[in-house]
Amino acid sequence: MKNELTWNEMFSYLSKQDNCMIHYKEFKVLNLHDTLQRYQKSIEFFEPKERATNLNCLCLKEILKKMYNLHKQNKFTVINDK
Repeated sequence: MKNELTWNEMFSYLSKQDNCMIHYKEFKVLNLHDTLQRYQKSIEFFEPKERATNLNCLCLKEILKKMYNLHKQNKFTVINDK
């Protein structure tokens, strides 16, 4: 059985990276750091015990996993923060 990364592990990794645009086919994140901030606020809206079963949280985790995997595959372009 493969160990799946936790939300915190993926979030921590991505938040330490340079700001970038992640892109692959139809999937695109225009600004990594802004997106991570929005995701964090969305997740914090729910109690920790609710997060494992809440559909919104589960969807955000799947998208975060896609961002993480694409970043690891170098499917990104560094952008300048303003």
